[in-house]
Amino acid sequence: MSIRNQIIFLLLFVFSSCENDKPTKPKVFIEKEKMEQILMEIHISDAIAAEKANGNAALEKNIADQGLAQILTNYKLTKRQFDSVYVYYVRQPEVLNEMYADIITELSKKQAQLAR
Repeated sequence: MSIRNQIIFLLLFVFSSCENDKPTKPKVFIEKEKMEQILMEIHISDAIAAEKANGNAALEKNIADQGLAQILTNYKLTKRQFDSVYVYYVRQPEVLNEMYADIITELSKKQAQLAR
């Protein structure tokens, strides 16, 4: 598991344990379906980085960071904008869980297609 994924899961744990009202939407907001697509692309990029790095953690981080930067550029987002929207969803664990259920389903379909 990459450092980025460990941080994401830590954030999920911390924010899901907080008793907050529904958070306010950030100025730049990404709807659930589009956010799912972005997160799916990030996870695929991280998997590619891990494969290419072949165990070299520094290289994996570098490749993953480049992939993330490209994905955010494609969606015309800054890292700060993405992070603020991600935190918005993290503060709603039930919504984030639904999103990741959808992401896992889609990634499983893609994996099955590649296995043919």
